[in-house]
Formats: sequence, structure tokens, C-alpha cells
Amino acid sequence: MQNWKKEAARDLMALGGIPFYILVIARSLIGNHYLFTYQLLISIVFLYLVRIFIKYNEHLSRAIVLVVFTILFYNQLIYTIFASVVFIFLIISLFYLKIPKKEISFGFLLGIVSSLIAYYLAQLI
Repeated sequence: MQNWKKEAARDLMALGGIPFYILVIARSLIGNHYLFTYQLLISIVFLYLVRIFIKYNEHLSRAIVLVVFTILFYNQLIYTIFASVVFIFLIISLFYLKIPKKEISFGFLLGIVSSLIAYYLAQLI
């Protein structure tokens, strides 16, 4: 019984993984959605620069970026609800996997800050 819960929790964390992030960027390039691509690239660069100084949950930060920008991109209520529910389950998974609360807090904060920075900087490009 515990194995499926742990596996599901890790699968949810994978939504903030580099391979999934790269897939979303690749898909945005196929459709020539450059603003969306720039937002994702600016966010990932910011997060990696911050990683030098602060330990945080990178999966959570990247997942926030993906959730924020895909919600803005699709601009559909049903997708917003779906992405938000999946994101809530991701956060629950982090606690289930006993990720330190400090890492979760910093990951959450940096995901939001990264999204804000990328949102405004990408519009200048």
C-alpha cells in the first residue's frame, strides 16, 4: 500500500523535473510561442543562479513556473482548475516524502519570484 503512494508522490514531483520542463519548452518552440519560451528560459536561468546561494526544492520551483505560465498561456478555466489541483497534490507529495519544510518554503517563494521576474523581463525581449 505504501509503495504506490510513494511512487505517485515521486511521479508528481517529476512534473517539476528537467525533462518535463524541456518538453514544455520544445512544444512552445514548435508553435512559435516565443514569449512563452522566453518566460520559461528566463525562469530556469534565474532559478539556477539562485541555486548557487540557496538550497531549495528545485522541482517545486520549476513546477510553479510551469503551472503559472501554462495557465496564462491556455487561459482556460478547466485547465486552470486541473493544473491547480495537480499542483496541490504535488505540494502534498513533498510533505509525504518528508522534504524539509525550509526547502519547500524556499522552493515555493523562489518559484513565485522567478515567475514574476520572467513574466516582466520576457515582455522586454
